[in-house]
Amino acid sequence: EPHINVGGETIHAKRMGGRFRAYKNMVWLFWIAYLFLPFIRIGGQQPVLFDIPARQFYFFGATIYPQDIWMLSFVLILLAMMLFGITAIAGRVFCGYFCFQTVWTDWFVWVEEKIEGNPLQRRKLDKAPWSGGKILKKGAKYTVWSVISLITGISFAAYFMDSYELLKDLATFDAHIAAWVTLLLFFLGTFILAGFMREQVCFWLCPYARIQSVMVDRNS
Repeated sequence: EPHINVGGETIHAKRMGGRFRAYKNMVWLFWIAYLFLPFIRIGGQQPVLFDIPARQFYFFGATIYPQDIWMLSFVLILLAMMLFGITAIAGRVFCGYFCFQTVWTDWFVWVEEKIEGNPLQRRKLDKAPWSGGKILKKGAKYTVWSVISLITGISFAAYFMDSYELLKDLATFDAHIAAWVTLLLFFLGTFILAGFMREQVCFWLCPYARIQSVMVDRNS
């Protein structure tokens, strides 16, 4: 019978170069911009801010109020239709290039490769008994993963309050409980999903993966 990985093993895939890998690396810039956008100031104002207590949404100088929420709904509907259309034409473009799970997993695997080596070396390291060298490599990898996860959580929370005020409150342990809960959930979610579950998220958790089969045909 063919061997099927149902989640008990880590798949160490070889990173392939070429034109499509170059396109994928370009998408990294989009997500890096997402992480650091709240910390930029344009005219003294945070470019994107969801100010829930004040019931206002700031988007590059424009202020959107609750009564304007229909515009957001319209934009989301257009994006959903565009996603369905692109899937029908070109297949799993979203999953391969824009899905946050794919991109964050790609970052984590890149870090893993830089620290632990190529797929063959990583498989040997996983099977090797614990030693000082193995502890050092695993510790370095988990440390970098933790930093990425921490930045992810802080960046997401920064979209809902002044980013620099958030950093100050976190540094002085004076942040609101909602900020701590958000930070913890995104830290653990990023670390576990991108670091360990990886493709299992697509197999078992992602709802979009369940409905893609009805959007494609032999001409996609």
